Amino acid sequence: MNNVWTYRVGLGSEETSERELGTLGFKFKKVVIEEVIREHIPETLGKPYKLNTSMRIDAPNFFSCSSLISYLYTFVGVWMPSLVVDKFFFSQEISKNELRFGDLVFSYNKNPTDRDYLRFKTVEYMPGKFATEDPVNHVGMFLGDGNIIHASGYWYRGAVLVEDLSLSPSFKKIVRYGRIVPDIKAARYVVEIPSNRPDIRKSEDLLREIKKSTNNAEKT
Repeated sequence: MNNVWTYRVGLGSEETSERELGTLGFKFKKVVIEEVIREHIPETLGKPYKLNTSMRIDAPNFFSCSSLISYLYTFVGVWMPSLVVDKFFFSQEISKNELRFGDLVFSYNKNPTDRDYLRFKTVEYMPGKFATEDPVNHVGMFLGDGNIIHASGYWYRGAVLVEDLSLSPSFKKIVRYGRIVPDIKAARYVVEIPSNRPDIRKSEDLLREIKKSTNNAEKT
């Protein structure tokens, strides 16, 4: 059964308030980023791997390594590009010593069946602007205590699992470490966007809508 997708946009508590959000009439809640991501990890474990997965259609029944990351972060209203190489550049580069819960680990797994999916240039995010020195074709999310969650390919387990990062064959050649949000323990508002409002699926557009709605409410 296909997932009925809900678009969510996250806003920092310094960007808006409950009073302003209330003028929209949309569902929203204030959450702590790390807590919400941890809450949704169990529902992904053991789910089968599927190459070229559409997060909006296949989740939470099937995952690729990249769609798994997008899925977990969407519950805190964080948008990110679909492909591994685009996430590679979308994330902020960090060192191994800086790794903490929620950070991404990018790797290259030499597998002849995946040749067409090794990418050196971005496709969605700043398309074609950057090129990696090494190909990157896998990504996982660091959980802390040396563990990582990832959707392993057909060549390995073919499912979502948690492993010791230092022992996982999927991360023998790590290309880079990346960070998606500066403060994983920060609180933020997560707003559910109605399906008939695709025009406000980006945070900047939603903020303009909030300002418009608040101004109208103050006039009445």
